[in-house]
Amino acid sequence: MFATIITAVVTASSLTVGSAVAAEPSTIEQDVAQLVKDVEDAENGHAQDIADPFLDVGIGQNRDAGCTEGALVTHVKKLAARLTPLEQQAVDAFTSLGRLYVQGVVSEEQPQAFGSAGQYSARADATIRNLRSFWDIEGRDIQLVAWKGTDLGKQAKMKLAFEIGMTPVKADKAAANARKVLFELPAMRKGRNPLLTMNALSTPPGSVGGKRVLLGDGLLDVASEFGFGDVSVETIVGHEYGHQLNYANDNHPNDEARELGPDAFGGYFVAHAKGRAFNASAQRKVGELNASIGDCDRGHGTPNQREAAAVWGQKQAALGEILPSATIIARFTKDYPGLVTTGSGVS
Repeated sequence: MFATIITAVVTASSLTVGSAVAAEPSTIEQDVAQLVKDVEDAENGHAQDIADPFLDVGIGQNRDAGCTEGALVTHVKKLAARLTPLEQQAVDAFTSLGRLYVQGVVSEEQPQAFGSAGQYSARADATIRNLRSFWDIEGRDIQLVAWKGTDLGKQAKMKLAFEIGMTPVKADKAAANARKVLFELPAMRKGRNPLLTMNALSTPPGSVGGKRVLLGDGLLDVASEFGFGDVSVETIVGHEYGHQLNYANDNHPNDEARELGPDAFGGYFVAHAKGRAFNASAQRKVGELNASIGDCDRGHGTPNQREAAAVWGQKQAALGEILPSATIIARFTKDYPGLVTTGSGVS
């Protein structure tokens, strides 16, 4: 979600007493700077390719006159604005580190707990099983993994994340410093600050760890705060799986269709009788959740466009049998110009 920006590296100073050299205790500023550098080194140590995030609240110029950003995006920006520059640096680094861990280390074979208290685990498991049987692409190798901020405080786990791009010795030292920073900065809430996992991602074939859907606790918890808890898992995972449909069909739009397409495919899945079979009330909530993560930067879609994409998919679901993924992509591509222009849906 947040871009990792490396601005400086601060090296620890030392104190000479006679012939002995004693290292001064590092400051929190030095620890954060080291964390930022370590994460950058780990990322640069391997090739990666990940999809654009479901929720991206990066800074940008509003380019849609009269647009009001979605409620959830606005809320997240307010949370981020409360951070000091040092805390924001730490959040950026920890977000990237957590993504490395769930992208390249965690496996579905390990116990999974979705949501800060594991409250969404059963629904997440049921949704990914349903998606694999619903769509016609090969889904057995698409893993659904939990993105948890509390993992950042577990040195053994973070060592594995750093080892993606570092030697084991350097990774162990980096993981120890990461744990130190997590508990030094109260704003991190020992890994429970929702900003640390305010995201969901879909990784394509060839990326570290292979094809995956990464589902963040922070995103699920904040969605619940806004009243979307009863549809959040299915909507978000359905959207991220929609990116996998695009990958499997070699469909790579370079405009808002990158996100509006998966919104539409997710809307189709949750509404279809052989998908999650949401009723009319739940379908409206899905559209509202999509609208809440709309932005005004013309990168992921405005609130109206994102809601319209979900509604478009829901309307297709009422037409009968499950459409092949290539067919629904083609239909969406055909209707997309009108949908993105009007933001009012396509009949």
